[in-house]
Amino acid sequence: MSDDNTKVVDLVKAEINKLGATSKENYEALQKRCNEFQEKFESQGDSDPITKEHLTKLSDDVTTRQDEIDKTVASATKRMDDIETAVKRQKPTGTVEGDKKLLEDYLLFEKSVASGKNRGLSWREKQELETNPKYDTLKQYQKAFTEFLYIDEKAVGAESYKALQVGVDVDGGYTVTPFMSNRISQRLFETDPIRQLASVETIGTDAYEMMMDIDEAGCEWEGETVSTNNAETPKMNRKRIPVHVLATRPRITQMLLDDSNINIEAWLSNKVADKFSRTESASFITGDGIGKPRGLGTYAAWTTAGTYEHAKIEQVASGHATQFTTDGLIDLKYSMIEQYLMRGTFLTNRLNVRDIMKLKDGDGQYIWRPGITEGQPAMLLGLPFRMSTTVATAAASALAMYLADFKASYLIVDRQGINVQRDPYTAKPFVEFYTRKRVGGDVINYQAIKIQKISA
Repeated sequence: MSDDNTKVVDLVKAEINKLGATSKENYEALQKRCNEFQEKFESQGDSDPITKEHLTKLSDDVTTRQDEIDKTVASATKRMDDIETAVKRQKPTGTVEGDKKLLEDYLLFEKSVASGKNRGLSWREKQELETNPKYDTLKQYQKAFTEFLYIDEKAVGAESYKALQVGVDVDGGYTVTPFMSNRISQRLFETDPIRQLASVETIGTDAYEMMMDIDEAGCEWEGETVSTNNAETPKMNRKRIPVHVLATRPRITQMLLDDSNINIEAWLSNKVADKFSRTESASFITGDGIGKPRGLGTYAAWTTAGTYEHAKIEQVASGHATQFTTDGLIDLKYSMIEQYLMRGTFLTNRLNVRDIMKLKDGDGQYIWRPGITEGQPAMLLGLPFRMSTTVATAAASALAMYLADFKASYLIVDRQGINVQRDPYTAKPFVEFYTRKRVGGDVINYQAIKIQKISA
């Protein structure tokens, strides 16, 4: 048996001896009373009043002593349980080789000090042991552990109780279970604010259709004797925006759902909803329209600046091959007609914002202005701007800035909400959460949006 368990074993033996001694005393006293009763009974008979009196007293005495025995056994049993719990709390010796060696050296050193003889440790080993930062912790823990065995746990001093909680791993220690909070610290992901800016429609079918007025009527001046020859009639187009399926099938064991102190199902729902939101928001900018919404940045550029071309979006050069310029941003702003410009918002990557904040106008004033009112966006050339993680950073030929009346230019179509099918049968013992969302999106007004392209 290892030396570090000797004290525990000695205490267990002491408790057993104490219990045995007490039980023996009670048993001998009870046996003596029984012998006395037997002698009285044999000499006087069972009908004698004296015999009955002795019988009553003996019965009471037996009951009293039996109660005392029961209390003694119960007390000893509880103490044994406490000791057993203390022993079980010890971690197996030798889980970490370095700490195991420290324990062995410590016990050997203690024996050497007690006996005054060197039992195997050299002077250098003693010095290294005494300077080891774990040595003091080990001594404190050994003292506290001994106190715990001799004294009730609640009566152990604060310092000793602390030592018990932070005991040396290899010496056993107490596996102190930390408080497990039901709060989860979440990693945050950047997203795009398109859903907040654009128009949103909820439908009950698989597609949204609308008519688009993309043309204008003709007219001309008519003279007194000259009738008009203009017969131009405006045309309309039909726009169809289908909804696409965004889906996932995460799995969680039924046991984890049952036993976790955290609402795992609610946590998973929030994670999936967040991922859905970020995925669809990115597609509103870069989606190709095949199995997903079509994004703002996937349309061809107008061939002639300042003229309307159906199913194309005007791209305005930044004035530099690799970065933004003040003049380029001014050109972008005033490429939009007034009706939409009044409700326009800039949208760009946060790294682009960093660079744009350094730009100045001809008077040396920064063109970027921080938001004055709490909750209000900052201003760029008098217009609000928002940050996106999907918009490209400034580089050659990058579409790095969008200016739009998003309500007029982009439509998001939702097919109701997120649908979750809870399936505990298909993948036992896992519960599968088949989660789907149907969403579509597309540009509905090509005149209400402009794009800054990084180019000279």
